Amino acid sequence: MNYQPSDSTDTTYTYEMQGPTIGPLQKLRVGVGAMERAEHIYIKKMRLANQVTKTILRFPSVDTEFENILYTITMKTIASVGTFQPLLNLIGEEGESGMRKFVDDSKFDEGARHEFDIDAVNLGPLREIEVQIEGEEGSSWTADITVGLVDSGTEYVAEQA
Repeated sequence: MNYQPSDSTDTTYTYEMQGPTIGPLQKLRVGVGAMERAEHIYIKKMRLANQVTKTILRFPSVDTEFENILYTITMKTIASVGTFQPLLNLIGEEGESGMRKFVDDSKFDEGARHEFDIDAVNLGPLREIEVQIEGEEGSSWTADITVGLVDSGTEYVAEQA
């Protein structure tokens, strides 16, 4: 997609993509570049227009067909070196959550336990968890990670991630 500054304002950013159809949308990721820890960008609404068919998709949609699930991530540190923050991507049969950063000033000392929630569309049964860490060069982390689905009580365990 290409940014269209002539069609944008202080509160509205316009992008355009030309080419063949991209098929039905299930999820849209918005990259915003580097941000400070405390910075946030809130997307109040989004409108996608197909200029050929004149179809318009809106977010939030009144008639959304995708169910949101609250995933609770529990991380128990087995070993760690350095200062870092973990990023996790939940990958299921129906899609993935995208990388989500655990933002907290806590240290990941041996035996420490941390929890955070990921709110995402229903990913279907989980197949894997992608884990990365951001921080000091030479940092490393070994942890047991459990993913629980709040509504259903289902639990997935990934030992020694």
